[in-house]
Amino acid sequence: MEVLKKLVKWVVIGVVVLIAIMIILPKVTGNGKSASTLEKQAVEAYQNKDMKKATDLALKACKKGSANACGMMSGLYMDQKNYKKCSSFSLKACDGGNPIGCYNLGMLYANGFDVEQDREKGKKLIQKSCDLGFNQACKVINEYFN
Repeated sequence: MEVLKKLVKWVVIGVVVLIAIMIILPKVTGNGKSASTLEKQAVEAYQNKDMKKATDLALKACKKGSANACGMMSGLYMDQKNYKKCSSFSLKACDGGNPIGCYNLGMLYANGFDVEQDREKGKKLIQKSCDLGFNQACKVINEYFN
């Protein structure tokens, strides 16, 4: 009987913890919104020149796996010349197939910003960005690497 009471106690504790996680986690990770919803809201905030909101939303979307939101963060940090953060977000974005992330990461390597300069690696990343459809990357490849 004593074992059964302990078992019931642990089950109740487990249920309470599970309920708490279900209530708290969505608030921490963007109120349960999908990455694509957060991404769209980030773009809208950016277009409305609300940089703080755009950054907060893009960061949440990136954490939820949006390569495009990681690319947005990459661009924001590149503009601020915060190359360390730009590098991190660029890698996530590029790994997810975002051309801006590949382009920014390529530029960091080509110029040696916060990474050891490696023009060949930079060229490959910028070429990947071009292959993903970013025309500016194609121009950079043709003008500076050929």
